[in-house]
Amino acid sequence: MMAVVFLLAALSDSAAYTFELAKRAEVALVMRASAPGMSWREPGAEQATIRLEVDGKYNQHVTLFQGAIEHDYRLLLGPLKAGRHRLVAKFEPQLSSPAARGFTATFRTVAFEPGHPEYEAMRRAPFLWARQDTVGRATDTPLLAYYEWLSPEADRPPTATPPPPGAARVLQYTCIFSNEDAGTNTPALLARWGRTVDIEHVYRLFFDSRGKPMAEVFQGVDHKETPFAGKKIGLHPLYGVASKNNNFSDRRTSEVRISLWPEEVDLSSHSREHLLDSHPWTYRVMSEELEREGKLKDVADPRKYLYVEARVAAVAAGATFGVRLKDGREFRADAGRSDRRIERSGWVRAAMELPAGAGAGDVTRLLYHCGQPHKAPAVVPPERYCAIEAVGKVFMLDREYCPGPSRAFAGALPARLALGESLTLSAQ
Repeated sequence: MMAVVFLLAALSDSAAYTFELAKRAEVALVMRASAPGMSWREPGAEQATIRLEVDGKYNQHVTLFQGAIEHDYRLLLGPLKAGRHRLVAKFEPQLSSPAARGFTATFRTVAFEPGHPEYEAMRRAPFLWARQDTVGRATDTPLLAYYEWLSPEADRPPTATPPPPGAARVLQYTCIFSNEDAGTNTPALLARWGRTVDIEHVYRLFFDSRGKPMAEVFQGVDHKETPFAGKKIGLHPLYGVASKNNNFSDRRTSEVRISLWPEEVDLSSHSREHLLDSHPWTYRVMSEELEREGKLKDVADPRKYLYVEARVAAVAAGATFGVRLKDGREFRADAGRSDRRIERSGWVRAAMELPAGAGAGDVTRLLYHCGQPHKAPAVVPPERYCAIEAVGKVFMLDREYCPGPSRAFAGALPARLALGESLTLSAQ
């Protein structure tokens, strides 16, 4: 059952509202808020930070990364008992940009009671402690969260913990950050991942056939999966963002908590970057952070890139995409560099810069190349190859950073390529 309450707040340094629950529930909050005069692009005027308290107790902080744009910030308040509750939102000037003066907001609560289809996922969603060096600094900010119900046999990273014997389902949570301050460099992020936001799975929970939890592991520093041994609020595990490439610890890393309301997704036929397409404002935030941090000296405006989504395989090899334009010129995402090639399998996203004045309509051929990986494989398999099964999307961003229409390409798919071979697909 859902409980919905609204309250309008004019530009202010605080706001309060009450809501009632018929039963004990996991409570989500939509905070439609803005920070007038602020912009994620502008140094010194990036964001306002809001502190939320529920029934007089600290709940979390909210970074208004959309600045003056009204935006629905999707949050979890956590488990609350039946009855009346009071939420207070307070402007935190010491954690906000110097130009921030307050905020406006409306509020809406959603109650997930036992028996609701999403109750299990909501009550186990992770709460994060911000990385200490990001507090009040408008960098590497959590933007979105999502969860997936997976089979134990589903594709997983090479470093992932094997499922325990008897595991029947896996519940996996992922967080999308505005960028990463360390790790993959910006040109390689676009070439290999098709974005500069950072997408990191937080933790995975294994269930047996009766729905009983069996094991809980999180993505620790250096992408090492680690058994959880930290604290919880109800069934919500508390994780700290512990590295500059946004890996995690089961220990507190700051005094600022972030509790996002995750949405359920099915990525069986899409890459993780599909979430960005579903929430195109993420491309704007991504681009504005690149501009403010001076990273557009290393890459072009993201609206000048062609984005490609495909299901591929790379076995002891490095794959990349390219295009041929109407005038015969060809461009590759990897720019001939092995460190910008895709070395993973599954649904992937890549991006390549097009020359000035060129658009998606100028592309006549989509190219897929198989080359050497950046590092020689530790163990050489009997066959080294790249494969491509399907092309999902091929698009550019429009002036407002929204994905434009997807171009269709056809060819001999699926295909398997040896090192040094290429495949050409024709525009339809």
